[in-house]
Amino acid sequence: CGTHKPCMNGGICSNPEPDNFRCACPDGYSGVRCEIPEYACVSNPCQNGGTCQEMTNGFYCRCQSGWEGVTCETNIDDCAKTPCANGGVCQDLVNGFYCECPPHWEGTTCQLDANECEDSPCVHARSCRNLPGNYHCVCEDGWSGRNCDIDIDDCSGQCKNGATCHDLVNGFHCACAPGYTGELCHININDCAGDPCFHGGQCYDEIRGYHCICPLGYSGKRCELEEGYCEPNPCENGAQCFNLNDDYFCNCSAKYEGKNCSILHVDDCATSRCQNGATCVDGLNTYTCICDEGWQGRYCEQGRDQCDDNTCSNGGVCVPMDNTYVCNCQPGWKGNSCATRTASLCASSPCLNGATCIGDGDSFTCSCREGFEGDRCQDNVNECLAEPCAYGSRCVDRVNDFECVCPPGRSG
Repeated sequence: CGTHKPCMNGGICSNPEPDNFRCACPDGYSGVRCEIPEYACVSNPCQNGGTCQEMTNGFYCRCQSGWEGVTCETNIDDCAKTPCANGGVCQDLVNGFYCECPPHWEGTTCQLDANECEDSPCVHARSCRNLPGNYHCVCEDGWSGRNCDIDIDDCSGQCKNGATCHDLVNGFHCACAPGYTGELCHININDCAGDPCFHGGQCYDEIRGYHCICPLGYSGKRCELEEGYCEPNPCENGAQCFNLNDDYFCNCSAKYEGKNCSILHVDDCATSRCQNGATCVDGLNTYTCICDEGWQGRYCEQGRDQCDDNTCSNGGVCVPMDNTYVCNCQPGWKGNSCATRTASLCASSPCLNGATCIGDGDSFTCSCREGFEGDRCQDNVNECLAEPCAYGSRCVDRVNDFECVCPPGRSG
């Protein structure tokens, strides 16, 4: 018996003689080594639904589909015969298998070509063509890529002279640098086309500009300056010089005065001696008094003492006084000479466009705002009449202003 343990199925081994053994078998088994089951199916040896049949020398298991072995313990490998086609991966099942198909294939064994075009993979395409295990997109103009989803860069090497290219679908647009025009910005704009040179100057076109060759007696970028008494400029303190026929004129700022704008301006009216409501008008180192009605003299210090037919207006009666007079006005009139209506004509606001109404007896005057004219300030001054826009630009009149609509290639 030793270490060999010859008895099976729980048999007990003994050594009645040297080099011999005897097995005492348990119930249900017999044989020298207790290897023969007398009731083999009692213990349900068949697995996985197998049916047990007793035989003379044991039992036999009739296995269910998909199983094999003495006791139906082994699952038959249905993937052993490689049933999956076109690179499909086989997964063994009980009495069957499952094929995990690669892209573009389908069916139980991946034998069927999938129609990829049904999923509309092509984005910007004229059509989709199904191929065995693949597909092909026929792209529209301007698109590329497997799915026609890549916009072709049409800008490569197109725009010239530093222009910026903007890619479009099946096209492009060139944003030209100043001084150039054309679809590819390959044309230099002729800046001389608008005849910018004055006084017969000859124009030479340049990139983003021009150069004027001025005739004798003229200078400046556009030959607009007449060389005469203003060369060199005699005006001081930033004043602009204007040539006259036989002299020059300096346009002084408000802070300066004098022939050459060299004298710091002093308000002579600040110390004027104008009296009796007179208006002081500042001059160069002097001033003038504009007398109110009924006054005269250099400083309007003398009252008008004469009474004549023109002293009192609008039917007023003149009454002489000591060194002066008094006008007794008719109803509806007032003032030193009865020249002012009691009810001003300005009460009806006859002046338009924000003008100021100034009553003057039986009439009125409208002081217009800048940009308007006319007896009632009803007309907008057309600043475009002076033709301020150059290089063929179009002038648009505004209120006290204008706007130049520049041609292509021009600004300012």
